[in-house]
Amino acid sequence: MSSYYSFIKSCFSFFLLCIFLSSCASSKKFKLEVNELIEKGQYAAAIDLTERSKETEYGKNNKLIYLMNIAMLHHLNGDFKKSNSFCRKAEILVSDLFTKSISKKAATFLINDMTEPYEGENFEKVFINTLSALNYLMMNDLESALVEGRKVDLKLRRFSRNIKDKSVYREDAFSRYLAGMLYEADGEENDAFISYRKAYESYLSHYSKFYSSEIPAALKRAIIRTSKLNEFDDRPKKKNPFRSKPIPKGKIETAINATLSIRAAAQYLGVSYNTFKKYAKKYELFEQNKNQSGVGVTTKGNTGWGIKIQDIFDGKNPNYPHWKLQERMIRDGYLKQECSNCGYSECRDKDLRGPFLICFFDGDGSNHSLDNLHLLCYNCFFITKPTGRMLTTPKNVTLLRKKLEEVYKENDSE
Repeated sequence: MSSYYSFIKSCFSFFLLCIFLSSCASSKKFKLEVNELIEKGQYAAAIDLTERSKETEYGKNNKLIYLMNIAMLHHLNGDFKKSNSFCRKAEILVSDLFTKSISKKAATFLINDMTEPYEGENFEKVFINTLSALNYLMMNDLESALVEGRKVDLKLRRFSRNIKDKSVYREDAFSRYLAGMLYEADGEENDAFISYRKAYESYLSHYSKFYSSEIPAALKRAIIRTSKLNEFDDRPKKKNPFRSKPIPKGKIETAINATLSIRAAAQYLGVSYNTFKKYAKKYELFEQNKNQSGVGVTTKGNTGWGIKIQDIFDGKNPNYPHWKLQERMIRDGYLKQECSNCGYSECRDKDLRGPFLICFFDGDGSNHSLDNLHLLCYNCFFITKPTGRMLTTPKNVTLLRKKLEEVYKENDSE
């Protein structure tokens, strides 16, 4: 995976610079000064200049552009954690501005459209998650990087579905390429192949036409490599090595030690869940695994709960149960079990579950847009009041109290 880092960063630095220079908020003189500092590698000075010019060059209506620019500069300066803190603020602001845009637009249209806060273009909304993914990657946090990669994938799918004009931004070759690398690093060859293919198609249709950009040779090799791993070529498929003989105990132990759950262990050996379960129980190893339910293991397509998770994100099921949505988003890798406010991430050993509740930035429990969802630990749920707090209904409070009582009982028994 380390070989990816330098390549990705070299590609992305130019992409970041283009985002900064395209900013319409700041003056030409300011942009030239910051650009000069970036070219000299004086990123700390560029950060200082941007912070000092925050009010004069951005103002309150261009806060989003400021957050994206300062996040980019901290990334270039190597402070990936701080960069991600600004990315998170930008993502929250985008969600907040979107929910307020309908009522505000009605007022500003009658007065002056320059009084309306800048909500960001589609490519900038993708940029936030792409930069955040790269920050996590640089911090060797592949799990969190994958969460951001999936957000990019969902946004681009929504753009492609809703925007019919092919000359308008609706695909992103680099972001698709990065997502493919993340999927491949995590062993998800099928998702990697799809992302690589979409990146290739985007290069063909947009980048070569509008920017005269050539398709990277590494991308072509990645498509060929993942197509072979998925056996999309005409070669005969590899047979199950244990089809006609029992699975040795040593193989079962190795698979359990290398994975998070019984289901993932079965995937590790290339056998069905029931087959693996049979032999794990035979060798008295089944109960040894503390995550039989498969929390944290990515599943493909429909999860079996009847409704596709993409339809939930698109708002087709506004009354979908919150607890079920939380379970699915954690299981499918769209949310990491970590409090978005304090960073708490500890989970119980026996089932890898943590004390978290799904929350909504805009306070609307029926708005299931991916950008509107995050997790809070039980403590932060009560003591903080973020911009988009979860609706505190009597039913939610009662449920929370029951969960807290269970945790206290378990701690007392230990």
